[in-house]
Amino acid sequence: MKTLLSIICVAAIAATVTAQDSLPTEKARELARLLDSHRGDLANPPFKFDPDLQNAQGIAKDSNGMVIIPQKGLKQSDVAKAGSNMLPIAMLWCRNVAPVQKRSPIDVEKFRRVKVSERGQKIEVYAFFLGLATEEGGRQELRVYGAGAEPLLRSLIMTMPSRQDTPIEMAVFGDDTGATLMLSLLGKYQTELNISIAGETVAEGKASKP
Repeated sequence: MKTLLSIICVAAIAATVTAQDSLPTEKARELARLLDSHRGDLANPPFKFDPDLQNAQGIAKDSNGMVIIPQKGLKQSDVAKAGSNMLPIAMLWCRNVAPVQKRSPIDVEKFRRVKVSERGQKIEVYAFFLGLATEEGGRQELRVYGAGAEPLLRSLIMTMPSRQDTPIEMAVFGDDTGATLMLSLLGKYQTELNISIAGETVAEGKASKP
């Protein structure tokens, strides 16, 4: 068995995301264009999505990585007035990693999966739709959609101002108890998702083959 931290380090999901882990802007845009060209292959999307390819962000190392593409025209006021109807936030494309419930293995059967061409090879990637809605009582949450009509994951949206140059920025943090994808939204909001490596089970601070 390996600690999750050792696996995370191999995948460039270490204690903090360094400059070499974050993709250069033009590379992130290039990948975003490639990935978005396959959006039509995803049947029954949970909501209409209009990609902001210019503001795509990416994290990658070796064969592992994530690219996030924001909803075009997303503004702070959209989040502030969001109600029970889904507000499109972003699409998250992943290779060999994915957001999961804590202490749960990745179950690719619940994901939207497509194959893209990379240097003459077909590479499988996972696609997730991210939306935001306000529950009764005023709780705002991010909802992560995989292949089904119901969200795979829900995460609390917190008000936490930050400086950022793009609508959505991401960073990954990890230790022996797990790994977390942090999303900063529009310089005002923040949410977190647990993530894992494909083929690994996260449980009791350890990772092992299921």
